[in-house]
Formats: sequence, structure tokens, C-alpha cells
Amino acid sequence: MEKKSKFLSVKQVAEYLEVSKQAVDKWINAGEIKVYRLPSGRIKILRSDFLSYIKTHDLYLDKEFFNIKSRKIVVIDDDESIHNLFQKFFGELNSELDVKYAVDGMSGLLIIGASNPDIVILDIEMPGMKGIEVCKRILADDSLTGINIVVISGYLSKYEEKLKKMDIETFIEKPFTFRDLNKKLLPILNE
Repeated sequence: MEKKSKFLSVKQVAEYLEVSKQAVDKWINAGEIKVYRLPSGRIKILRSDFLSYIKTHDLYLDKEFFNIKSRKIVVIDDDESIHNLFQKFFGELNSELDVKYAVDGMSGLLIIGASNPDIVILDIEMPGMKGIEVCKRILADDSLTGINIVVISGYLSKYEEKLKKMDIETFIEKPFTFRDLNKKLLPILNE
């Protein structure tokens, strides 16, 4: 994939928005788009600053232009109310997320194998295959390296010793709130 420059020109911004360069100059002069002036007088716009402008003004976002890849997440929990909570949480983030849900360890592993997610959110106490076994299988599979595992459970103290021996990103004690999810998940989602 072609590496995209971190800077854009006024012309590139105008072409993206399908407006004139004069319109972009007007927004720059009004301070709406942050720019950097080179010693030569040329203006450069950081791609990330332009992305902020796009999001702030709720304009069309071309993921390819900004090299944005959807974060893939698998939530494995046998409690449907937990699935509903995560659907609401992820829906309010207004981010590019591809979230899949499973109700047991075995179906969760099948989804993980098929999608190779960035993050797995996993309950420990489930019927059939327990979350500890799912963790072991993820960590033992060389094709699944780099997955951030987040354990959610009301039984963390019961499994504390086993979990400490695994490469778990973070733990969230049940019951939890949106504040807990913001504190523990947002840093991982924003990596």
C-alpha cells in the first residue's frame, strides 16, 4: 500500500471537498482549518488536522484517503444484556468498528479465527468452554498474535492467579458502567 504524506496542500483539501481553493483559503483565514506556513510562504495542512475538521463538521469521511482501517472486535459472553450494553457503548463511540458477538467460547474462537480481530472482550464464566481456555487457545496460536484480550467477569478474584500468567491487556469487573468501559477500553481502541 502506498504511504500517504502526513501533509496536504490547499489544492488537495479543495479537491477532497470538491470546492474551490478560494473556499479553503477562506476557512483557513477564519481559523477553521489549522495550517502550517513554511518559510517560503506555502501552506501545508496536517492530514490529522484535516481529519479533525471533517469529523467536527460531520462531512463525508473517505477511509482510504485517511488510511483508516476498521478496528475488529469480538465480544464473547453468554449474557445477552452484556451484548446489548456493548452494542450501545460502541454505537455511541461514532468510530469505525467491526464488532461481532458470540455466546460461548467455541463459537467465539470460530469468529476469531475467521476475522483475526484487534480486540477480544471475553467473559470467563460461560457454559461449555470457559474464557480461560479461550485465552489459552488465542495465545497459543501464532496466527493470532497482537490481539488485545480484555477480560470481563464477576469472578476475577476466583481466576486471578491463572489470569496473571496470561497476556491479558486489561480486566473489567462485572457489573460495570459506561465510565468503566471508557476508562479501560478507550485507550485500547485509540491505539
